[in-house]
Amino acid sequence: MAGYLLQLAAWMAVMAVLILWPAGKLAYPGGWVLIGLFGTGGLAMILWLAAYSPSLLRERMAAPFQRDQKPWDRAWLAFFIVGFGGWMAFMAGMRGARTLRRCRHGSRSSGASSS
Repeated sequence: MAGYLLQLAAWMAVMAVLILWPAGKLAYPGGWVLIGLFGTGGLAMILWLAAYSPSLLRERMAAPFQRDQKPWDRAWLAFFIVGFGGWMAFMAGMRGARTLRRCRHGSRSSGASSS
C-alpha cells in the first residue's frame, strides 16, 4: 500500500510541475484545485481497490508499458501520455501568459478615481 501511495505522490508532483511551472507562479488556485481533485480521486481509487480488489489495484498501478503489449497499443499510450502532459502544460502556460499580460499593462479598475 505504501508503494502505491508513493507512486500517487510522485504523479502529483509531476502534475504540479506540468501545471505550475508553465503558469509561472505557485499562486495559481485553479491549478491547485485540479491537482487536489486528481490526488483525491487517485487516493479514493487506491483505498477502494485495496479493500475490494487488490489484484485489479496491482494491475492498474503497474508500469504503463508491458512486454506483452501490442506495438499499436504502446504507440497509442505514448501518444496519450505525451499529449495529456503537453495539454496540461499548454493550458497552464496560457493562464500564466494572460496573468503576465495583465500585469504589464496594469490593472484597470472601474470606479471613481480620486483627483
